[in-house]
Amino acid sequence: MECPHAIRLTHCAPLRNHRPRYWWWESVLQLQTLALVAAEVFGRAMPVMHQALLLAAVLLAIACINTVCSPIRVRALVLLEFMSLTVLGLTITLGLYFVGDDPVHGAEGVSRQITVAHAGLAA
Repeated sequence: MECPHAIRLTHCAPLRNHRPRYWWWESVLQLQTLALVAAEVFGRAMPVMHQALLLAAVLLAIACINTVCSPIRVRALVLLEFMSLTVLGLTITLGLYFVGDDPVHGAEGVSRQITVAHAGLAA
């Protein structure tokens, strides 16, 4: 989408990152942010286990939508965004081992897996 020079600097900057047919994608990003906030706010009334599962489900849904639509022009950014959301979801899921009163056998191994997942994404 080509913007006139007078408004390019203020209004068209977000559109340069997306394919032209996804001119509405910024609205989807706002809805995704709203879903994360809703999961946090309404999740406070739930037990910790259910709150974590709700957040993991929202992150998984966002990762699926963003990957299937692929609105970003640069494919590497789509993959990095997917990997970032996947590591966040994996961190939440593996973190459920630490929820509860019972001591978990192998908790050190789980914490190592979380660290390796984050280090792998950073590399």
